[in-house]
Amino acid sequence: MGLVSVAKGFGRSTSGSIVTTVAIMLPLFMICCGVAVDFSRQQSARTKLQEVADTAALRAAVYLQGDAALTEKARRTVASGLTAFGDEIALKSVQANQLANGHVAVDVSASMPVLFLQFIGVSELDIEVASEAAPAGVGSTEIVIALDATTSMGSINSRGQAYDAIEDVLADAMPAGASGDVFVTLLPYSDRVMIPTANERWATGVRPTNWRGCLAPREEAIGGFAFALDDDDPASEPFQYWDESLGGNLAHGGAECITPFTGPGASPSEIRAALSNVSNDGSGRFDVAIAWGWRLLSPKWRGEFSDASYPSDYGVRRKMLFVITDFATSAYLYEVRATRSTTGANNTAFDVTPSGRDHLMDLCERVKAAGVELWLIGVNEYGANIPYFTQCAGSRYISVDDLDDLTLGLRSAIGSGDVRLVR
Repeated sequence: MGLVSVAKGFGRSTSGSIVTTVAIMLPLFMICCGVAVDFSRQQSARTKLQEVADTAALRAAVYLQGDAALTEKARRTVASGLTAFGDEIALKSVQANQLANGHVAVDVSASMPVLFLQFIGVSELDIEVASEAAPAGVGSTEIVIALDATTSMGSINSRGQAYDAIEDVLADAMPAGASGDVFVTLLPYSDRVMIPTANERWATGVRPTNWRGCLAPREEAIGGFAFALDDDDPASEPFQYWDESLGGNLAHGGAECITPFTGPGASPSEIRAALSNVSNDGSGRFDVAIAWGWRLLSPKWRGEFSDASYPSDYGVRRKMLFVITDFATSAYLYEVRATRSTTGANNTAFDVTPSGRDHLMDLCERVKAAGVELWLIGVNEYGANIPYFTQCAGSRYISVDDLDDLTLGLRSAIGSGDVRLVR
């Protein structure tokens, strides 16, 4: 018998067993591949869940309001983060705790549906992750809080609680013994800003009867913008008095001043006392608020305040300007334009007042380029103006829907450079 004949005989004798083996092994091989796919998906889901948990821990680390509040804030952060993954990850539980060392630990459990393991009776795979973050303090910082004190902001509920939130955040940022490290100024604004009358040397012109501290915006042509504002010091470029008794051509009857700014270097209790005296009127010019916030942080103004070394040079201390507003205004229908209108509805969007919008965007860029962190915190915002304010602040735009979010927004911003993951 030749070799060819032997080979053919062997093939005939084994062909049946090979087919049988393949028939048995193929389903097992497919199951193994399916199991590998499901476990690979589990690992991918765990990575995504870890990223969300890390975000929750970082946010909780700057909140620090008790375990129950921490857990709720962490749960909301995780739930919001998981929406990006659709039905891929199902949240089960979130627990956040402040540890004895001041760190915040966040534990998250979730599950994911399987594709292939269901053929062997497994419907889902569990995922558990943990994260830990630590606050490291604020450090040397100069802060200006420009608070919208216009008519629309006065209608927001629980103003007193909002003021308490601001005081609490500042109290955490300025612990006992930290005097000189953190300088805070409260800057209420409407259509104008009011200065303490002790600083009347900043004003020039004819002093109005019963002048309370209200100054004109000091508009000038800069870089193609006819009504631009800058941070030049008052000695080289003083302000004109603003006569409140003359009213104005704004829709509400006049350009309003509210109450003088408090600081720099005010304590949390002084800020809270000043907040309790804030009234609400007028429409609001955001550029005036941002320009004054810039001036109160600019080294050009050194020597104008009780601390002769304030403000510091850029880069010495962190400089933060917060503008808290609902973005509602009609001021730009009447000002920051060549032809001033005499009609218009409140809450007018910037898309119908391009001059006001463009001037504001230019000012935002110059403030940021100088070295100031410009934060915009929108409270129940007027939606049509949101795109312009997000352009102004970029990643430092924060939208808040309630008082807890206002507290968290301030905490996360002030502590954003000093919170780190440790696990």
